[in-house]
Amino acid sequence: SPVEERSPAPVAVQKLMIDGQPYYIKVVCYHPVPKGSRVRTFYRLEEDLTLMQVAGINTVRVYEPIDDRPGPIR
Repeated sequence: SPVEERSPAPVAVQKLMIDGQPYYIKVVCYHPVPKGSRVRTFYRLEEDLTLMQVAGINTVRVYEPIDDRPGPIR
């Protein structure tokens, strides 16, 4: 079936196309909870994001919403 040209990210033959090229989603599920803990912490966030970038990750799924409300970083 033809791709609708008006769409910013058309899907053709079950492929997501961006600028005429197939876009492959490379995803990681991220929930930074240290071993033995039940509380997530972001103390390694910069390191984790760097590792994701090196690995070519372009999509991050989180288990809980991450918001920008002020509060303690555990």
